[in-house]
Amino acid sequence: GAPAAVAPAGVTAPAGRRQTWVGLSGEAQLFIDGSSNKTARLPQVVFSVTHRPTDWFRMVAAVEADDGTSLAMQQAFFEVAPHPAIGLRAGLMIVPLGLVNLVPEPTSYLTVDRPLTDQLIIPTTWRELGVGIFGEIGPGLRYQGEVLSGLDGSGLSATAPLWGGRGDGNGIAVHDAAVAGRLELADLPPGLVIGGGGYYGYRRWGVPGLGG
Repeated sequence: GAPAAVAPAGVTAPAGRRQTWVGLSGEAQLFIDGSSNKTARLPQVVFSVTHRPTDWFRMVAAVEADDGTSLAMQQAFFEVAPHPAIGLRAGLMIVPLGLVNLVPEPTSYLTVDRPLTDQLIIPTTWRELGVGIFGEIGPGLRYQGEVLSGLDGSGLSATAPLWGGRGDGNGIAVHDAAVAGRLELADLPPGLVIGGGGYYGYRRWGVPGLGG
């Protein structure tokens, strides 16, 4: 039940039955100006595989291509959930901040491009290596908590503050870990979701100006 960008929400396989989902999502844009000049873009393509060998174990992998020039892992983790109230997840995970970051593909946002909030403030797609817990502790009351690799302070900038500081799975900062969490209440009444998330962590790579 905890959000994951490539997993069918709320789907639970029957006990002892193997299930595999393969997904492909993308976004294409075509611009035509007044002089009939045409410009085409392929902002994002995501290929994903989710395998559930049993009802309590799941493996997720997703590859994302941006603008046809960069290819990287979007997610790669496994999770064990012996009970709906508690589960364990480890690997390359999406930081649980923001609706667009949790589900970073159209049509989870209503604008043509990702909103600026989810580009400049929450650097979607923001993923880091780490471990986390998740679960549903009451009807519609879901939580996530993660210990993640912290931001790289040398990559921070004024134009897009956190974008260049993401680890994206390239390494893990054991001594500069961060914590992130999310709590949400869903379907009370049906269709309404209220939630919030938070992030706390230190800078990486010993940048003196970011101490504390």
